[in-house]
Amino acid sequence: MRRTQLYLNEDMARLLAAESRRRGTTVSALVREAVAAQYGRPEANERATIIHRLAGVWAGREDIGATATFVRGLRRSTRPERWSGAERGKIPARQRHRH
Repeated sequence: MRRTQLYLNEDMARLLAAESRRRGTTVSALVREAVAAQYGRPEANERATIIHRLAGVWAGREDIGATATFVRGLRRSTRPERWSGAERGKIPARQRHRH
């Protein structure tokens, strides 16, 4: 742990002191908890937190058009284009399996 010095106004110091007494913990622990809640990063194994943070990351992108069309394009087979050199419906010899 690294030691850090903070300057707090009187109201903040009173609030933290009262909360630390109420919880039975130290002011330092309260500050660490607040910093972790506000600025902390999720643990690598907190999958749900990571998924929640990534939700909607592509929202509003205009360069890919409609999402359904984009996904359909990714999933579309390129086999017909790859086989375009052969007669339509015939499988090139190198692609045939011999049984």
